[in-house]
Amino acid sequence: MELALGTVQLGMKYGIQGNEQPDVEHALNILNEAYASGIRTLDTSSVYGTAEDVLNQFLHQPHINKDRVHVITKFNGNVENIEQAIYSSLSRLGIRSLDGYLLHDADQVFNLHAINSLAELKKNN
Repeated sequence: MELALGTVQLGMKYGIQGNEQPDVEHALNILNEAYASGIRTLDTSSVYGTAEDVLNQFLHQPHINKDRVHVITKFNGNVENIEQAIYSSLSRLGIRSLDGYLLHDADQVFNLHAINSLAELKKNN
């Protein structure tokens, strides 16, 4: 069984009032402990505050083998902008490709433009 670490709490104080950001060093410590424990799948989203940026810092540490870490992020927003959203996430994450890309909203799942855009991007990459 593959274990994954969700990163919403590493990029924002989810469920807590206010806009205070979590401590980056603390977030990196959590990610490093997860990695040391064998967790290689990370679940994030562009709307998880600074989570994608924190993952970028984590992935670029010298002891991390990026090729062995699986990054899954989610799309939130207008399906007309799905391609730009993917490239923006890749830029924030500092990686060239994703291991998974999830549609985070039920309306997106039933939108043929979103499905066709994802299929085209997968075919071309």
